[in-house]
Amino acid sequence: MKKIIVSILLFGFILSATSCSPQPASEAPQEEISTATQDEQVEDVEDVPTAEPEPIPTEEAVVWQASSPIAEFTDEDIQSLDINCTGDDAEIAECIKEWQEDNFLFCVSPSGDDITPTCSALVETSEILPGILTSKDVITYSRIDEKIPGLCMDYAATYCSIAEYYGIDCRIVRSDHKFCEEVHCDEEDLNPGYDMLSYTFFIQPLLDQNELPFTLESINSVTEDTWAHYWAEVYIDGEWEFMDVAARDTAKRYAENDVVVVDWQEMDKSEEMYSFLDN
Repeated sequence: MKKIIVSILLFGFILSATSCSPQPASEAPQEEISTATQDEQVEDVEDVPTAEPEPIPTEEAVVWQASSPIAEFTDEDIQSLDINCTGDDAEIAECIKEWQEDNFLFCVSPSGDDITPTCSALVETSEILPGILTSKDVITYSRIDEKIPGLCMDYAATYCSIAEYYGIDCRIVRSDHKFCEEVHCDEEDLNPGYDMLSYTFFIQPLLDQNELPFTLESINSVTEDTWAHYWAEVYIDGEWEFMDVAARDTAKRYAENDVVVVDWQEMDKSEEMYSFLDN
C-alpha cells in the first residue's frame, strides 16, 4: 500500500511540474528546460524513501488460559452414566445427588491413602492450571467396582456438569481453610510437590497436549497444600443450595462462614510459572 501511495504522489508531481512550466519560445531552450526537469525528477525519486517490507508474522507462544473444570456434558455422556432425572429443578437436583451417592466412590482409604493413581488429579491440577483436567476426564477414569472414583472436586465438578445439562445453574465453592489446617499432616503433606516419575507420567503429557513449557521445578514452585474441601451449589427458587455427597460437615462450614465461591482465574498459577522460567 505504501508503494502505491508513493507512486501516485510521484505521478502527480510529474504532471504538476509539466503543466506549471512556462511554454518555450524555441526548440533549444525547450531541451534545456526538459533536461533540468528530468534531473529534478530523478533527484526527487532518489529522495523518496523506499517502503519497509512488512514483517513476516511469527507463531506466538501458547499462553495458558484458565477455565472451569465443569465440562459441558452431551446426551451421550448422560446416557453413558445412566442418568434419567425428571421433575422441577429441586427434584432434578436431588435426583442427581442420589445418583452420585450410588455411583461414586470416595477414592481415599480410611488410612488416608489414595486408592487410585488419579485420585487427587483433578483437585491438584485445578489449583495450579484450572481446566487442564475437567469433569469429562472424571467420568472416563477407570472404574472401581463399576463406580467412579474421586475426591470432593470430582464430585462437585461432575455434579455441576449434570445439573447444567438439565438447565440448572451450578457453581463450585470451597472451604476457606487448607487441608493441613484441619487435619494432622506429615512432612510430605506439608511440603507438597511432584517427583520426576509422577511428573513424567502424569503432568508432562497434560502439558504436552496443551503445548505448555512448564518444567518439574516450575510446577513445584507453585504447588501448595490443597484447600480442605470443595462442593457444588445449585440455584433453586432464587437461592443457592449446597449439594454435597463427598462430606458430612458442609452445613457446619456455612455456619462458620467457611465458604468461598471458586474463582478459576484467581486459582490459576500459570503466570507465576512463566515468571519462574524467565528467571
